[in-house]
Amino acid sequence: MSTGGSRRPMKSMDCSRRRRQICAAFVAALLLAGSILTGSSLMDAGANRPTDNLHWRSTNLAPLAPSTPATTIPMERHSGPWVNATANLAELKSECGNLTLMASHPRRDMLIVGVAQQGLWVSEDGAATWSRLGLAPGSAVITNRPSSIQFDPIDQNSFWESGIYNGGGVYRTLDNGKTFAQLGDVTHVDVVSVDLADPAHQTLVATTHEKSQPLRSGDGGASWTDVSAGLPSGVGFTSNSMVINATTQLLGSQNPSGGAGVFRTTTAGTQWTRVYDKGVWGQPLRSTSDTAIYWLLQFGGGLIKSSDDGVSWQQVVGPDIFSSSPGSSSNLIELPDGRLGALGRERILLSQDHGTTWSPVGRPLPFNAWGLIYSSSRSSFFIWHWDCGPVVLSDAIMRLPFDYRKN
Repeated sequence: MSTGGSRRPMKSMDCSRRRRQICAAFVAALLLAGSILTGSSLMDAGANRPTDNLHWRSTNLAPLAPSTPATTIPMERHSGPWVNATANLAELKSECGNLTLMASHPRRDMLIVGVAQQGLWVSEDGAATWSRLGLAPGSAVITNRPSSIQFDPIDQNSFWESGIYNGGGVYRTLDNGKTFAQLGDVTHVDVVSVDLADPAHQTLVATTHEKSQPLRSGDGGASWTDVSAGLPSGVGFTSNSMVINATTQLLGSQNPSGGAGVFRTTTAGTQWTRVYDKGVWGQPLRSTSDTAIYWLLQFGGGLIKSSDDGVSWQQVVGPDIFSSSPGSSSNLIELPDGRLGALGRERILLSQDHGTTWSPVGRPLPFNAWGLIYSSSRSSFFIWHWDCGPVVLSDAIMRLPFDYRKN
């Protein structure tokens, strides 16, 4: 019997005339038992509601029925509870947007969070304790509200930070966070994107908060140029970006009134071409498993994919799957085994077929999470949230143990 609700074909029975009634009763008993087992497998004991058949396809956006053949991705089971990982960050003095950023280093056991007015904090013990970065002599002091981190794929001691409000907009470290240097005079930056294909990382794009004013640097961040002149009017906030190479970049915008979309330049920002006509949200993800670019649509509208560096896009899944709650960035992640992950409306969702179908995993989310990351070093998902209070919430960070190798 399948745990997903479908039944295996029953072997035929050769019943003699004298045993027909007994055989019929036996078959009826088997069907009744199967029905009971199937029904019970659809209930999550912790949440007391159906879970196993929450599978979605781009061609059928409603939950599939229990009788759907077992060709869909089976729900991954995990009985571990969410664990509070805020530790000594709880009640840390801050401001509105107190803990808005969390990142996991791709090549070492290192978690980073950003706290408004308090800079970046690091944990190397699975979030048991947190300590502040940037305290070595000569370091610039980060006082912004951290908004993005970009890790250097070549130098594991190097990464970039961006932030809004209060102070500089872009910083870089070359010594794993002991010291930071402010890059230029830009401020109020939603995202900093870096040319990771260039070992010197000379091309950067910074998107300014709640504006349609992307800024580009060709000298590693020493100077910045406004490259918004080539954008059409009414695109909304160009909050997210991706640098393909020195001349080719992508911008994504949101606008509830229309006009938002994905824009592409091959002239280092002097001209922009609209390549998709719906707004997007969060940073795009370049998958390591298929090299495609994935981008979530705004307001939980679904997921789009490009296999040609952003020249063309196709929608691979529709609305009503991913989180669209206020205060959720609904970012995409990729697990070490190539599966994609995102925040669903009630649980974490995973896809093992490049975004076409999604399955829930783990216990229900304990709150409307702002974002999702995965630490392979700790075999755990982490989520976080914030409010407009003056201190970091006591449950700002939650951890869900999940070993992708066993699930």
